[in-house]
Amino acid sequence: MLGSSEKVDAIGYGTKALKKAIVAVNKANQIATIADNVHSEFELNTDFVDEVEIKSKLEYIYARHNIKFKVSANHILRYFKGKRTQRSGSNVYKLKDKIDYYTIRNNFLP
Repeated sequence: MLGSSEKVDAIGYGTKALKKAIVAVNKANQIATIADNVHSEFELNTDFVDEVEIKSKLEYIYARHNIKFKVSANHILRYFKGKRTQRSGSNVYKLKDKIDYYTIRNNFLP
């Protein structure tokens, strides 16, 4: 009689691939779940937001939700349409439209 991992392998799915997919889906769900928190921290269509401020706010939100990812300022573009540019020698972001939960989740999946 086949064990559960052998059954999975027998139908063409590798156990390692499934575990990797489950981890990816869980991360995508975590990232998407905090979208409302991220959206409420930043104003749209205002002056440019400094990357230090963005990183600080994202680190706080991730920590509050026990998300253990290394935070980068460019992660803000997971939650907003926008662009990164330089202004007075600093990297800044212009945030435009919010990206919805499902798009955030699907963009994060491999």
